[in-house]
Amino acid sequence: MGWGWGFWEEVTGSVFERQQHVTHHYFLTTFHSSLRSPARSSQIEAERRRLADVEKRITRAKTAIVQRRKQIAQTSRERKNAVSANRNLCKLENKLQQLLVKNNLMEKDNKRRKKQVDDLRMEKMQQMQVTSKFERGLAAKRAKIAGLVGESQEFQDKKEKVRIDEERSDDLI
Repeated sequence: MGWGWGFWEEVTGSVFERQQHVTHHYFLTTFHSSLRSPARSSQIEAERRRLADVEKRITRAKTAIVQRRKQIAQTSRERKNAVSANRNLCKLENKLQQLLVKNNLMEKDNKRRKKQVDDLRMEKMQQMQVTSKFERGLAAKRAKIAGLVGESQEFQDKKEKVRIDEERSDDLI
């Protein structure tokens, strides 16, 4: 016989049944022979009332035991639910912690990449400034070269004209 619910049911059930049996047996053995006497009939009635009262108490006790068992079972279920909820809470907290770590790593990576982009933009802006400065200098040098080429062409033209004039003058002489 174990100490679980069955044990208590057997113990309480047998105690109540034994009490009921003893009371009923007492009633039958004590008052059975003298059922006809009026004094005995009032005792019988009193004993019946006492027996009915005992049966009511037994019924109330059984009901109380059943209700207490239900309360204990409910408490046990609530405890199991609480333990399960606590486990789920721990799992969710761990998952949240992992997500926070992942989020922090992503934020750190995003900041690093943003700095790289800003550095590249700055470098491009500096390169554009240097390029525009070189282009202005190149345009000025091209204009100067164009001017020199123009002057050189004029000198060539003048030289050619002088040579032609010299040839004409040599031919004339």
